[in-house]
Amino acid sequence: VFDVVVLGAGGAGMATALFAAFEGARVLLVESTAHVGGSTALSAGTAWVPGSKQGLALNPSDSIDAARQYLNHTVGGRTSPSLRDAFLKHGATALATLESESHARFRARRTRQDFMQDVEGAVRMGRALDPQPLDGRLLGADLALVRPPSPESTVLGGMMVNRVDMAHWQNARRSWASFRHMAKLVIKHGHDRMRWGRGTR
Repeated sequence: VFDVVVLGAGGAGMATALFAAFEGARVLLVESTAHVGGSTALSAGTAWVPGSKQGLALNPSDSIDAARQYLNHTVGGRTSPSLRDAFLKHGATALATLESESHARFRARRTRQDFMQDVEGAVRMGRALDPQPLDGRLLGADLALVRPPSPESTVLGGMMVNRVDMAHWQNARRSWASFRHMAKLVIKHGHDRMRWGRGTR
């Protein structure tokens, strides 16, 4: 017997299951594929959350009203206004709860702008949040359930990299700091492949 049954173990489904568990519910999470992660795993885990502490620290001029305008123009009639308002009202609080109750951490970057820049309410930074690297070894045997990264997010045939890493990768021949950064990642990835069969970052 379950209080909540969630269909689909992508980012949205897993967050739904997690928040239900936070409230004391007995949860069943159902996934039709061999891996969890869904499309979130293919988009580098990016979360679009207006009004977060990370986003406002980077872009204090942003507002929920501007984010509402952006959603109205980009999503429009595909969702109800009440659903969009609930997301805008509670999104930042949900993100803060996720960070306080789990190992997930997010950061805003100056280079992460809203996808559609030519619509009213768009901003150049602060809403799209990148997840900080997580030590997959914390998952133990469940690491095998995590969807492998898309080739576009990897180098050397499977080593996950983020935007900061890619900048170091491109500069490794010209900068000792960049070379050292990438060397550490490569060595760790090699150890992970031998021990876990995949990268744990």
